Amino acid sequence: MEFFADGLYQFTFTWTIENVAFSPKRPRCGVSSPPFVIHALGATRWNLVLFPRGIDDPAYMSLFLRRDQEDGRIRQVTVDFKFSIETSTPFLRSTKLANDVLFEEGDCWGFSRYLRRGYLSKVLAGSTDNGLTLRCDIGSSIGTITNYKWNENVDFQMMSNNLMTLYKNESFADVTLYCGGTEIRVHRCVLAVRLPKLLSQLRLLKNGQLVTYCNIFKISLPVLKSLLFYAYSGKLDRQPSEITPELLEAAYKYELPELIRKMRSYPRFCTARTSYNAEHKSFAWNIHKSTFLETNPTRLVRIIPTDSLYVDNITISCTIQTDPEFEFVQQAVMTFQFVNFKEKLPIFMSCRVYIGSLFSKLFGYCAADHLFHTEGKWTISVGTNDASFQDVIELRCEIDLCDGNVSSAIRDSWMSSHESTAYLNDYSELSITMSRLFSRKFYSDFTIITKGQTFAVHSAILAARSPVFCKMLEHDMLEKNRREVIIEDASPATIRLMLLYMYSGTVRDLEYDEAIHLYETADKYCILVLKERCASILVSKLNSRNAGQLFDLANMHFDNIMIKQILEKL
Repeated sequence: MEFFADGLYQFTFTWTIENVAFSPKRPRCGVSSPPFVIHALGATRWNLVLFPRGIDDPAYMSLFLRRDQEDGRIRQVTVDFKFSIETSTPFLRSTKLANDVLFEEGDCWGFSRYLRRGYLSKVLAGSTDNGLTLRCDIGSSIGTITNYKWNENVDFQMMSNNLMTLYKNESFADVTLYCGGTEIRVHRCVLAVRLPKLLSQLRLLKNGQLVTYCNIFKISLPVLKSLLFYAYSGKLDRQPSEITPELLEAAYKYELPELIRKMRSYPRFCTARTSYNAEHKSFAWNIHKSTFLETNPTRLVRIIPTDSLYVDNITISCTIQTDPEFEFVQQAVMTFQFVNFKEKLPIFMSCRVYIGSLFSKLFGYCAADHLFHTEGKWTISVGTNDASFQDVIELRCEIDLCDGNVSSAIRDSWMSSHESTAYLNDYSELSITMSRLFSRKFYSDFTIITKGQTFAVHSAILAARSPVFCKMLEHDMLEKNRREVIIEDASPATIRLMLLYMYSGTVRDLEYDEAIHLYETADKYCILVLKERCASILVSKLNSRNAGQLFDLANMHFDNIMIKQILEKL
């Protein structure tokens, strides 16, 4: 079953990676953002995956959007998304778009050549924390959600969509509201259960007569439209930044606690920060000329404690080879060794060694990176081109260390941080109030007659939920003129189940025979979601004794999905 997600919803995820220069140095070695939840897409979980050295070409960084493995409740989600880098330099933003992408659980989709690594240093130049900030905008404007395991929210979502279609098309509307120079046609029965306080203040009943036209002065047009959108759909029609005090005040005035709660628990964006555990160390040796004359080669040792790495310290030894006779520095050999190094916990080191005089004359330089993964020892050589030295030589070393440990934090942005995020996708109040319309028969205008029982119903609801009833009530047919229809091929119990579903989107646990009768009735009146719900129940009750009957039933109603499910279970 497919349904459209809330097209007005936009979700932004911003991810900052501190010390990104120390991210994994091998191709196909990635780092994942903390997972985030998009409630407008069925509360599905997602994250970003960055490959700093790419997956195909190490000259490029790769970036992907991944949907997490969950419980199989929602099989497929189709979305648009956009990647970009938050930087003040336009040509470095590297904006990439992807449209109409289908995600199943565990799917990963993105760009293997997202950003050329040569640009990374330019991006980081303006950063104070050596951080790269990635932004992912996810839109569901054309997205659909395909459910694998049956979920009651599918029924509620379809009911919400049907009622919104009824509202937008103004079909079977019996009241016109005039506000801000605009006429809006609505349904009295929906207002009676969804906006009862507003309905009572409109005074649409005068001297026993129903009023069909009403001027509204105390509510602005945008607020009225938002209230009506909520009444029919159970959802908000605006972004969090567009929720005005006037709308919140109206929700309190007309006693709409569920709408208030939705506004206070409406997420807009999510931010995350990932930091590689990195340290920077620097030190210098000032070596007097007399030292080289006394010992050649000259050996120096420095032990530097670490602050946050798992190793205790790093021992740095340096051997400087000179020619005392001609006062030349021939080379310097440096060895780095970690204390308590563990093979399964590699450490990355980037070092820069400078050899020069105190008067800023540089005659030796080396920059190198190394990944300690098999042993905790590494040696480099710094050439000097036989440079001559004066009284004092300065050897300066800058070291950056990273042990690969990553820490992450995530923060959601809310109108209020005290509300449950799951409430955003909750249609239970819509279901409860609409079922009240069925049981209390407010402003009913149509009758369904069955064997020994009649049901007072609302033509607008019948038309919104069933194409068959819609055609019956729109055209000049006998049922429309009489305001009643006689149903002889279904029991009162089956019709009651169907009507309760049409009003509330709910159906209780059915016995086998009940499910068959309701399946047939739902198919007759083209209530496809109910038909699929009954099919799901019947397939769950499949056994060797009823397999033939269910196969014939599915075949008779051209239900290829049910046929496939039956064959898969046999």
